[in-house]
This record gives sequence, C-alpha cells and structure tokens, in this order.
Amino acid sequence: MRRTVLYGTGGIRFEKVPEPKITKPTDAIIRLAATCVCGSDLWSYRGISPGEPTHADGARVPP
Repeated sequence: MRRTVLYGTGGIRFEKVPEPKITKPTDAIIRLAATCVCGSDLWSYRGISPGEPTHADGARVPP
C-alpha cells in the first residue's frame, strides 16, 4: 500500500506503508478506485502556509 507524503514546497511523494489491520469491531478497510489532493493541502504544497517537514495525510493509495 502507498500513501502521499508532503516534503515541503513542491515536494509530494508516494511511499510504501504496511497494509492496515482491523483492530476494533468498528474499523473498516476500503479499496479506492480514485483519489485526489485536498485543497487545504495545496497551501503547504505551494509554500503559502508552512506545514510539517514530512506531512503524511490520512489518505492511502493502493499499490
């Protein structure tokens, strides 16, 4: 599985991460057919608003 990670202005990468696991009865794992970047993340991507040096958002992308 992969996820998106923001590495400062203009630096976005996909990184491999372990497969998620269901740990509670209320958990769910879903498979996505498509995804997009949230508009609020574009502020950090463009360098307008500082973010964490390596910010991993909650979205994960299947391999």
